[in-house]
Amino acid sequence: MPPPLSALIEQAHQLAASGNPGAAERCFEQVRQRDPDNLQALNFIALCHS
Repeated sequence: MPPPLSALIEQAHQLAASGNPGAAERCFEQVRQRDPDNLQALNFIALCHS
């Protein structure tokens, strides 16, 4: 069973805070695949590609 979205989002924030934006983006991509309208994921991914 996949982890809850809240756990993936928390993990992504921790990865970003620890200086690993690539891994954080991959976490947020998993969130986006399961919840295409998740604003936290969309905003982070947009920032990575701006």
